Amino acid sequence: MTLMLHNHWWEYAVQDGKLVADTMIELLDPSICFELDTYWIKVAGVDPAARVAQMGKRCPVLHIKDGTGSRDDANTVVGKGIMDIPAILKAGGSNTEWWIMEADRLDGDKLAQIQASIAYMKGLA
Repeated sequence: MTLMLHNHWWEYAVQDGKLVADTMIELLDPSICFELDTYWIKVAGVDPAARVAQMGKRCPVLHIKDGTGSRDDANTVVGKGIMDIPAILKAGGSNTEWWIMEADRLDGDKLAQIQASIAYMKGLA
């Protein structure tokens, strides 16, 4: 069994001069991995591709979603928002075991948006 932590934007806020996430990494046992939610990292103002590359093997699962970058707005079809999905997936490389697409909130035809997101990700696979 592997314990993994999933982040939100607030783990990428700065506290005492460094990211809360960095403090967590320093204090947690190295066997604990992370399910990086790349969108929340971006919303917090941190480059998600750089973070994924930095985490290496401690990040076997990537949460992929897209949007405007505002915490208040609904998510969009993956590939239609602010996220550089190809760069994020490249940064994960062989360390990534799973891509998990998710949306916290979608407006409009949800099924059509999910299908479009799936098609976009299949195009990158």
